[in-house]
Amino acid sequence: MRYLQDRGFALIMAIAFLAVLMMLGAYLATQSLTGLQISSGLRDYEKCFNIADGACQISMEYVKNYAPDAPAWDPSLRGKITSNLPSYMDGTTLSDGESYTPEVWWEGYDTKPLPGWMLNWQGYSAFHRVNYKCQGIGSIPSRQSETKVYGLVMYMKR
Repeated sequence: MRYLQDRGFALIMAIAFLAVLMMLGAYLATQSLTGLQISSGLRDYEKCFNIADGACQISMEYVKNYAPDAPAWDPSLRGKITSNLPSYMDGTTLSDGESYTPEVWWEGYDTKPLPGWMLNWQGYSAFHRVNYKCQGIGSIPSRQSETKVYGLVMYMKR
């Protein structure tokens, strides 16, 4: 045993042990930085999604309260509704530079009633079903991220 101590075996073992600990520490530091980057990206994704979802809810609320009539049930007129929109439908920039834009698209018009709709039919046959696509766009320019959320709305009236 004295032979190993004279040759510096303890010093070599201590240096090897320190090298293993340094590699373990570098690995753990790299893993924690990667975890921070993942959680930061997920936070930005959630924020952008929530902004877009809020914009979609605004456009759905617009259809619910102000449901614009279908443009003469002409399929060639399908598209984005841009006239007679309130100012809050123009899109807004939030405090941190994020922005949202609610949009409403007219997708179609139908006079065929849904199953069960005419159970209590009283002889009045004017049935209108107007289909809208509500879209919310949320963006965070500082992170170069944009999210779109869609909602399909069917507005029925007699």
